[in-house]
Amino acid sequence: MNPQRRWVLATATAFGLGGVAAVAEPITLKIADSLPSGHLINETIMNVMIPALEDSGEFTVEYFPAAHLDAAGENLGFARSGVIDIGYFAPGCGSMAGRVPATNALTLPGLFSSSTQATKVYMELGEGSLKQECDKLGIRLLVGVGTSPYQVFSKKEVRLADDIVGPKMRAAG
Repeated sequence: MNPQRRWVLATATAFGLGGVAAVAEPITLKIADSLPSGHLINETIMNVMIPALEDSGEFTVEYFPAAHLDAAGENLGFARSGVIDIGYFAPGCGSMAGRVPATNALTLPGLFSSSTQATKVYMELGEGSLKQECDKLGIRLLVGVGTSPYQVFSKKEVRLADDIVGPKMRAAG
């Protein structure tokens, strides 16, 4: 419902012109992510947030998981253009790469000892430098989630970071 319509309904009620209580139509929110069912973020955010929104009676939700709406990492463009209302963005992936530099530090290995610590820092940044970057893009951070620290496995003994220079490595994130 647009803000003007809320004002009109509030004014009519304040002056006693309503007679019958007006029932507002729920707002439809489109939410998209690139995560498969069962992913930690999907389970802890989407399966809590969507029911909470719909249970309020103010919203209905159209949910597009697992990149059903667009390619993974392209939700930023969809959110900015209004195709979706809420999207999952991973720092350094797809259209986010280099767009929000404050998140780049969050992806450095060895920076955090736990996902709880990383999440706390993410949310603190959300009120500071990250908020400024999001404002420039016309988006708002609802929740920042830090994932568990990376673990490196190797057939050879690894003592120092210098020992792993050369081998190809991949992180699932």
